[in-house]
Amino acid sequence: MEYVSFGMSLALLFYIGYRNRNVINKLTHLQLATALLGYLVTVSIGFVFIYYGGNWLAGVFSNVVIKYGVFVSVVLVTLYVCKGLLGKWLHKATGGVLPKEWR
Repeated sequence: MEYVSFGMSLALLFYIGYRNRNVINKLTHLQLATALLGYLVTVSIGFVFIYYGGNWLAGVFSNVVIKYGVFVSVVLVTLYVCKGLLGKWLHKATGGVLPKEWR
């Protein structure tokens, strides 16, 4: 089953790249590498804050409803912050080409 999921993820990645090929062709190799690095750093930061920070903060509470509420709140705040960081990173790294709709 994981091969199907991996294959579908890879196909989606190629489809998104093909659909946005005009924007990708405007970027230099350094800008493209910096943008990809920005995505990797942002995903890594989000993972650390959600997995470790969310579980640590939710583990303080014994009530299941409050625990899940706190965890969902940590996820939403982390996604909001990471979206802003990625937008700033991409805007600076690509000279304003990416992201199209930022802010």
